Amino acid sequence: MGYSTNFEGTIHIENISVVLICDLNPFMGADKRDLVGKVLTEEEAAGLDFYHFDVALSEKMDGMVWNGMEKTYGMADILNFLRVKLGLTFREGDRLLAQGERITDRYFLVVRNGVVVKEPTGEKKPS
Repeated sequence: MGYSTNFEGTIHIENISVVLICDLNPFMGADKRDLVGKVLTEEEAAGLDFYHFDVALSEKMDGMVWNGMEKTYGMADILNFLRVKLGLTFREGDRLLAQGERITDRYFLVVRNGVVVKEPTGEKKPS
């Protein structure tokens, strides 16, 4: 048993294209170990602090969303890896709301200067 975090929202991709969607497709929901020799080198896979790419294309196919998998961790790392690897341009200010199992475990993943970063929600912690 592990800890789960849910994510809501969309990180839009400004330079989305049919070619980019095809490049993204192998990563969607995949285990990094299954991608070695296909779209990842052994070095790239070893350098990732997560195992699964727990992301999917949005319904409109214009951005990235959480795919609903349990025990997702490293979402900012997943999105930033794909940004660098595939040359994605994320829409500035887009964000995902992250909610962990504890009510106090709540934060945003926000696109700042093209990079997905973790930011507090600004909510006060219960005393």
